[in-house]
Amino acid sequence: MQINKAKFEAVVKEAKAKTNDRRWLNAIARAAEALISGAWIVTELADSIAVTTESGRTYFANGACQCKAFELGQPCKHRAAARLIEMYNAAPATEPARPAVALRQPQITRSFESDRFGRRKVVVRCDGWVI
Repeated sequence: MQINKAKFEAVVKEAKAKTNDRRWLNAIARAAEALISGAWIVTELADSIAVTTESGRTYFANGACQCKAFELGQPCKHRAAARLIEMYNAAPATEPARPAVALRQPQITRSFESDRFGRRKVVVRCDGWVI
């Protein structure tokens, strides 16, 4: 799912304006952050969304959820995410969504290597390049 950031931020602002419950505001904020950052794997289904979280657990959310917060009758970030996606899909497009640029962490390695005189040195490499 590609998200138009400007459109999504407008949806989040609208969702936050509809409540003054601190717990729902926190759930909306956490869901929005996870959706924008790509921390969750989200699959849209016919009647709900499947959210695979950072912990590896998958929750099916619409008006109900299988998480602990829902079991305790509390606002849940998974249901907030489902509602945000529903609102996002219903909102008119502001501009075509641009593909997100996937930034990756450089691979940094440290090792001990011997130079041509047999002296051991610490060598630091970034993506295979000695730095």
